[in-house]
Amino acid sequence: MRISVRTSITAAAAVVLALTPAGALADDGWEERKALKRELITVKAATANYHDLERAEADGYALATECVPGTGYHYLHEVAAGQEDLAVAEPNLLVYAPLPGGFRQLVAVEYASETPATLFGREFDPPNENVPYYTLHVWLWKWNPDGLFYPTNSRVSCER
Repeated sequence: MRISVRTSITAAAAVVLALTPAGALADDGWEERKALKRELITVKAATANYHDLERAEADGYALATECVPGTGYHYLHEVAAGQEDLAVAEPNLLVYAPLPGGFRQLVAVEYASETPATLFGREFDPPNENVPYYTLHVWLWKWNPDGLFYPTNSRVSCER
């Protein structure tokens, strides 16, 4: 009896499907990853013009902190009162790293809320002694070895 490659592959696929627990294929996180990717693309498109710091300032972002090691300069638009006031395409803060010659490079966006909140499927970090708000950093414009949503970035220095 001769078995074709196509028949063998089809039979193997049937065995894998039969042995896979019900619901496992639908619950692999694929939809969540697609949704996250769409949200990140939305934020990137909404903030691309803010590589020009003057444009960010013209749109209402104002310097809120001097350079903070591991994050950079924070430019605040406004702090959200709560979850209902947050919008993925409208970050509350823009984060810039210093460059030689006094220039600044957009490296991240940040969301800030007076109450606990979530965006991108992530809970905001709680307030601390330095920041009185719930916050979430998103390192969209500079790779962070500790993760996209980690609060600090070891690649951002206040040294010029």
